[in-house]
Amino acid sequence: MEPNEYLHQAFLLDVQIHANRQELERLQKLFQPPISKPLLVKVIAYRACIEAEIDRCHSLKDEIQNIIAAIEDYRQRQLFYKRYIECKTWELIAEEMNCSFQYCHVLHRKALQKLRIGVVIKNA
Repeated sequence: MEPNEYLHQAFLLDVQIHANRQELERLQKLFQPPISKPLLVKVIAYRACIEAEIDRCHSLKDEIQNIIAAIEDYRQRQLFYKRYIECKTWELIAEEMNCSFQYCHVLHRKALQKLRIGVVIKNA
């Protein structure tokens, strides 16, 4: 697995958690007496799924933070944190770091090259 694919997993997991939470909210709005047993079972299953995904996301983000901490360059480390832990868009990162969108990609590419050489990212 390429480093950027590994790092991007947290973002994808955040998206899935958000979608599941929206579905849970939709199901909970259907709660009106009498509550059907199939609906109750579905809500309980969604809650369990969301909790498991949140736990997995926290573990994955802990691993990613350790990888990010190993990046020597402060700006590259800052960019990776914003992108892979805070799941921010490239546009927002560029704005917050007061640099161009293109420069963000240059920083990102340089850091990825260093990760490919110096850090072994395990297959998930």
